[in-house]
Amino acid sequence: MLSPQHRKRLVLCILFFLTMTIVVATDNSFELTCQEKKLNITIIGTKTKISKLKKVIGSEAKMFAQMNEAQSVIHLQKILQDTGLFSTVKVGYNPEGNIVVTIVDTFTLLPIINFSTNLENFSYTAGVSESDLFNNMWQVAGAWSQSSSSNSLFYSLGVAYPTEDIQSISVGGVHGDSYFYFQKKWYQFEIDDVFLTIRLKDIIYHVKFNYG
Repeated sequence: MLSPQHRKRLVLCILFFLTMTIVVATDNSFELTCQEKKLNITIIGTKTKISKLKKVIGSEAKMFAQMNEAQSVIHLQKILQDTGLFSTVKVGYNPEGNIVVTIVDTFTLLPIINFSTNLENFSYTAGVSESDLFNNMWQVAGAWSQSSSSNSLFYSLGVAYPTEDIQSISVGGVHGDSYFYFQKKWYQFEIDDVFLTIRLKDIIYHVKFNYG
């Protein structure tokens, strides 16, 4: 069970991300400026909020401005594929000459399962992850791990927060106990870590706060 202090941290993390990810619903068409002209883009077929996809695409605005139309179309397709949320991303043109992006969503609710043993020691992990919670590109994961020398609960809350430099932001934590055997006696100490991860377009900046 989580301690009251740890539950409070978890609630604060959830409220933090709810505040950061409030978006206004918009239609599925928008303009994208490339080197030659403004491209009229329409996205269809996905349940993911178009407003959030527009932010992801728009974070690359400076790059699109340096590309011609053909390069922009290829880059647009790559950005959507790199989200990992879609099994198919097809780009075509409608009779008016506007660009139509047809998307097929992939299954984003996945199990986390791992087991290993060397006959003397064992470890297993069981949990679940969701990478498009509420169709808002929220990433949530939780898992329980147990081994011969420790047990812990892991959780992570993340969101695509695209800017010119940032790709995503997530917070997570580990709460549990670890054991070690020394001089014919077992010792126990608590694991209680909370960490913040900011994933940049080029590198990953990781800050970790330790408790316990």
